[in-house]
Amino acid sequence: MTDLKTALDRLNRAVDRLEGAAAQCLDRTDDEKRRLSAELQLLHAEYSSLSGTTEQVSRHLDDTIARLETVIGVQEDTLSDGARGAKP
Repeated sequence: MTDLKTALDRLNRAVDRLEGAAAQCLDRTDDEKRRLSAELQLLHAEYSSLSGTTEQVSRHLDDTIARLETVIGVQEDTLSDGARGAKP
């Protein structure tokens, strides 16, 4: 029964918060709504830009890692060939 009471209390608090948020939204003026909408559009644009930059950096890092792996592989092959050549 305690779990059910706890769940009901949490639900009631969540509904209260939703009602409060809805009341604040309805109380906002059209100017506030337009300002918030403009800010949200700017944030979306910034997010898109940052996402693109993140993808570009990730690709560059992947390319660099691949090149390093190639260099390390060539060095290991060279060392292995040198060691084989040193054996009688």
